Amino acid sequence: MPSLQGLRTFVRKDKIEFEEWFELLEARAGLLKSFLDSSTLPELGHLKCLHNADFFHEIDADNPKIVSDGNFSLKTQGIFQPQPSIAIEYFPGSGLREPSRGFCCLDGVVRSWGLTRSGQWVLISVNFSGQKVSGHRKYEKAEIVLIEETDLATIMSMTKCEPKGIWFELGKAVRDIVERRRQNLNAALAVEKVIDAEELAFSVTNRDR
Repeated sequence: MPSLQGLRTFVRKDKIEFEEWFELLEARAGLLKSFLDSSTLPELGHLKCLHNADFFHEIDADNPKIVSDGNFSLKTQGIFQPQPSIAIEYFPGSGLREPSRGFCCLDGVVRSWGLTRSGQWVLISVNFSGQKVSGHRKYEKAEIVLIEETDLATIMSMTKCEPKGIWFELGKAVRDIVERRRQNLNAALAVEKVIDAEELAFSVTNRDR
């Protein structure tokens, strides 16, 4: 039976303390573990966290070097979310700069949190170089991706993400998964109806006699 710890906490209290959000996050991760393990989830490599002009591009588009303990790769499935843009670390005086043209694209590192389909909390650090493509478009190219299993306290410290925000992101991700499953089920049911109708028509007409 799913844990009701979160529900009990919200029912008994008007205000949730910061520390309690850690407990709620762990409880929600535990609640989702079996669900995520049986689901097809986005791969880490598809995480869009690097600037490409006014858009963001996926990590694996740059074929970066991967550093991990061997358990993780860009193929690792899970729920992943980059840190707020204001928290991205840029290195002053680095990257590609063309002062005469007013162009500057710094090197830096963007960090993301993740909950893998096996229930592991991970911190993803993408070291990127500032480049330029198609005229004066800024392009942050992924060079090295460090993927490490860690705890929530480290994730909060390194990404500057709030535990409440991560809690809501997990809920949103599950709703997206459920909606995809619902769409797939509806499509399968539609096919089943056609099959049932065809087989009924066949049985009525006895065309094999």
